[in-house]
Amino acid sequence: MKQIILILILAFPLLAFSFKYDQKSYSTGFTTETPVIDGNLDDACWTNVSWGTNFTQFEPNSGEKPGQQTAFKIIYDNNYIYVAIRCYDSSPDLIDERLCRRDGFDGDMVGILFDSYYDKRTAFMFSVNAGGVKNDLVFSNDGNNEDQTWDPIWFVETNIDNEGWTAEMKIPLSQLRFNPNSDVWGLNLIREIYRTKETSTWQPVDSDASGFISQFGELSGIKDLETKRQIEIAPYLMSGYSLYEAEEGNPFADGKDFTYNAGLDGKIGITNDFTLDFTINPDFGQVEADPSNVNLSAFETYFSEKRPFFIENKNITSFNLSFRAEDLFYSRRIGRSPQYYPEIADDEFLKMPENTKILGALKFSGKSQDGWSVGIIETVANQEFAKIANSDGDVRKESVEPLTNYFIARLQKDLNKGETMIGGIVTSTYRDINNENLLYMNKTATATGIDVLQYFYDKKYYISAKAVASHITGTPDAMTFQQTSPQRYFQRPNADYVEVDSNLTSMTGTFGYLEIGKSSMKGLRYQLSWTYRSPSFELNDVGFLRNADNHMEIFWIGYNIAETKGIFRQLNLNFSQWAGWNSGFNYQFLGFNTNFSTQFKNLWFLWGSYEYNFNSVDDILLRGGSSFKTPSITSFNLGMNTNYTKKLTFSGYGTYMISKYNYYDWSRIGITVGYRPIDRLSMSINANYSKTVQKLQFIDHVEMEEDYYILSSIEQNTVNFTFRFDFNITPDLTIQYYGAPFVSAGNYYDFKNVLDPMAEEFDQRYTLYNSTQLNSSDYTFDFDENSEIDYELGNPDFNFQQFRSNLVFRWEYKPGSVLFLVWAHEQTDVIETGEFNFVNDFSNLFKVTPADRFIIKFQYRFT
Repeated sequence: MKQIILILILAFPLLAFSFKYDQKSYSTGFTTETPVIDGNLDDACWTNVSWGTNFTQFEPNSGEKPGQQTAFKIIYDNNYIYVAIRCYDSSPDLIDERLCRRDGFDGDMVGILFDSYYDKRTAFMFSVNAGGVKNDLVFSNDGNNEDQTWDPIWFVETNIDNEGWTAEMKIPLSQLRFNPNSDVWGLNLIREIYRTKETSTWQPVDSDASGFISQFGELSGIKDLETKRQIEIAPYLMSGYSLYEAEEGNPFADGKDFTYNAGLDGKIGITNDFTLDFTINPDFGQVEADPSNVNLSAFETYFSEKRPFFIENKNITSFNLSFRAEDLFYSRRIGRSPQYYPEIADDEFLKMPENTKILGALKFSGKSQDGWSVGIIETVANQEFAKIANSDGDVRKESVEPLTNYFIARLQKDLNKGETMIGGIVTSTYRDINNENLLYMNKTATATGIDVLQYFYDKKYYISAKAVASHITGTPDAMTFQQTSPQRYFQRPNADYVEVDSNLTSMTGTFGYLEIGKSSMKGLRYQLSWTYRSPSFELNDVGFLRNADNHMEIFWIGYNIAETKGIFRQLNLNFSQWAGWNSGFNYQFLGFNTNFSTQFKNLWFLWGSYEYNFNSVDDILLRGGSSFKTPSITSFNLGMNTNYTKKLTFSGYGTYMISKYNYYDWSRIGITVGYRPIDRLSMSINANYSKTVQKLQFIDHVEMEEDYYILSSIEQNTVNFTFRFDFNITPDLTIQYYGAPFVSAGNYYDFKNVLDPMAEEFDQRYTLYNSTQLNSSDYTFDFDENSEIDYELGNPDFNFQQFRSNLVFRWEYKPGSVLFLVWAHEQTDVIETGEFNFVNDFSNLFKVTPADRFIIKFQYRFT
């Protein structure tokens, strides 16, 4: 098998045809006159250099002449680079100049990309749409990684005339990282005509290649540039006022709270290549709330990062493990809700902190001229206390989260002109635990990883390898907690290769990954990978790990047609197969998926998939019990969306999953309607409905003389809506509304006891409790039918109703200085009924007493 794989890797490049365009060059010039940035391009200094012209189409038909031509000029002085771009358009009245928030890719757009290191791997992009909305990106790894969170300070104005539209830019050299000893940079420009989705570039790009920065043209004529140190200080002031339902007798819930806060953000250029970002006492009250959800699984829900400090330059500290968002650094660990919830008496009241306060954070990042990429984050999170009051008015505090230090260091080195990349990462968590109730937490957690990426044959083929070791320490209780957690469940009776050791004070685990493949922007692509996770592997102190104890193989092959053929503008065809085993080399799962996606010439999209999972062995289902054999599952998916450049857009999808013996059936449908009546205003509504019917929902494990694992059937109906309203008065003055009503009802029935979880026949793996064993009116169990209650469950049915919304007024009154006015609204109710009634549930939801918070935040950036 190994010999066959090696032959395939070596043979494919010999069959491949590589087409390269001649490299273009543009010569800039130094200016002693400063152009007025107004979009008119009529300053005399622009006549000192020539126009760069002759753009080439990239999409939909790579290599062809574009429908509209583009020209540009570049000049510079000691502090700025100036760019003039003329976007010719034979139909100026059709130019799309819609407004949106910064970094939105809406409307006609043009951008310039500088490979200012000239390393053929990294590029800084400054783009703008015809309405004047900025979009800026940092590309790395030859364009295969992008960071949209980078928000440099620069200036641009646009103008529409009878020849088309223009953009005039002023880019401070302090916002760029470059080699002052080099007089050549990499350069490209890109333009998109929104109504036709035609993309063209100044330097033609070979779409059969795996990246595009290595294909840039040259910017010559840059002489005697001096590096600029970037220094920005941005203090903020914030105040908030909360209104909510008062609770009689509760001294912590009188119906209103007033809060205030102050802090400082900053950015200091240590050198031209490296920047130190810092934040002291940060506040993220303007950040959109997480979506509502009801999680009935053994694993936590993954939420994406939205806080500005942590999302900016996040690619440089990422060390991804798999396609499931697992990473050595999951920044939502920092500042999360406290992990310990104290038990209180019936006559006591509890006030929990919403989040752990971040005292301060430092981030050192950048890339040196010789190819070293560095990202370091140091953060301290405060010790948090819950307040507990009794009926006499006495108040005590109890620690619910210890003082914690988080440290992340990521290092990567480019070798062989970007053909080789070697990297490493270290993460560390240290907790100062001084409360016995918190001794179940890890005292320290360290993870160390290395990664290697090697390209072959013009970067069309590659080998990628990763290795990670984790080490945690703590009390025997902490290590027992880890061994019996959902990530590993060492207590499983049939897991003969692991066991729970209640005397451990440390655990060490390992991870390995190997992938080979072919990558390109069109044509044939494929990859074959193997992942290994040891049973003791652990990352969840500052990373995100769904499960350890796994070996997994994945094969994927796809073919992309990236040019217009018949009715198709582009077409993707894919097939993937996967299989998994635990560390005892016991079979877990096997499945495959085939899918397609296509865009038609009218810019409509259509996609669909078929997936089949064979009989599986689930090590998680009984949550510490024996592995459970589960039947096969088949699923189908189909979706479409209309031309999203139009004022009115529509998209919809449907997913249907069905299993043998109907043990797990799931269906979901969703639609989204968007409307933009004018360029400044956009509205959308997204609606989703899902229904789950499964027979093996875990309830509890009851330990008696005989172990009882209680399962149940459940029918769960979920409906959620998302409303968005964006009004852009100017590119820097916006009003955004987000509203998300959510209802999920779960009805439990057919409670059952596990008999033989690995039995050949499905109905022999469990038995239903009879009326003597289960009193369905009060959910009490008499397992051995001796007329004595052995277990009380309580009514598990639920109807969870929640409405969350944010209204945000944002005014960037000068570059980097912002005023926020925020209204955050929430209504939440939980009813002990599994009945789902769309009209009644949503009617009740909006009758619930709301909790409202009003925030004003003022931040001023000094440069």
